[in-house]
Amino acid sequence: MPDKSTIARPYAKAAFEAARGRLAPWSEALRRAARALADPRVEALLHDPRIPSEQLAELVAAVAGPSLEPATRNFIR
Repeated sequence: MPDKSTIARPYAKAAFEAARGRLAPWSEALRRAARALADPRVEALLHDPRIPSEQLAELVAAVAGPSLEPATRNFIR
């Protein structure tokens, strides 16, 4: 099984490319998403196999804030 950094690398590159020229809003959006993911209630839902991944992505986006740019929302998905 690959380690987490191997799995995360392509996502980090994609986020960096999408954030080019708009670093502050992307940084804040990712910070809010990370804070949402750190919530024990959200974490429990992430590990619940009954909840589809699409619903989980929408949950994280909703918790991260309604002001997310469309590109940031798509990245979370």
